[in-house]
Amino acid sequence: VAAPTTAAGGAGKGASTRGVSQKLWQVPNADDWIREVAVISHMEALVATNFGRVYSLSIGGGLEDGSPGGTVTSTLVFEQTGVCFTSMGVGDGASRLWCGCADGRAVVLHSRPGEGDWHAQWLQLFQQCRVSAAFGGDAGRGALCDHAGKLQLWQAAEEGEATMLAELRLEAGKKGSEKNQRLLCALHQSRGSDGQGFVWVLGDEHGSLHTA
Repeated sequence: VAAPTTAAGGAGKGASTRGVSQKLWQVPNADDWIREVAVISHMEALVATNFGRVYSLSIGGGLEDGSPGGTVTSTLVFEQTGVCFTSMGVGDGASRLWCGCADGRAVVLHSRPGEGDWHAQWLQLFQQCRVSAAFGGDAGRGALCDHAGKLQLWQAAEEGEATMLAELRLEAGKKGSEKNQRLLCALHQSRGSDGQGFVWVLGDEHGSLHTA
């Protein structure tokens, strides 16, 4: 974890590190590793690991003024044995996480304010492919895609079943890209005065931008 605290020196080789505070956090399980990180605020972050764990990180003091001291503390907020996470998307102000899995499923985690735990809702998405990308929007919406460009749009709520809103195949922007078309980034925007309409803008590994 690193953050500038004052105007640093020039960019490039030899740039000054003055005013930059650094801290280190390591995954507690030596055989596990980090899949995704989401920064919630200048003091909080969420981390999804390969072996089905989600940690909440408290960055602590020191990043604002460059002073020493303070540690990055973590709390294990979710763990599922036998599951491998491939991706994580954050939605609804970090109160909802969309975690894609290697077995083609996804789990939607809903936070419960004041209770300190997360409610898990499992979704079956793809039969023969892993979930390669997961993104979260607002109003309970999420987008999940496999490596071949099959995209599913979902809407989840803490109470009741999640609903798949649409399933589509992304258009191949380049010849040969239809075999592997992983999404790398996405933005979600609600539309209309009632917020019921929405648009996803998604970028893939071949330089194509898709809207849904």
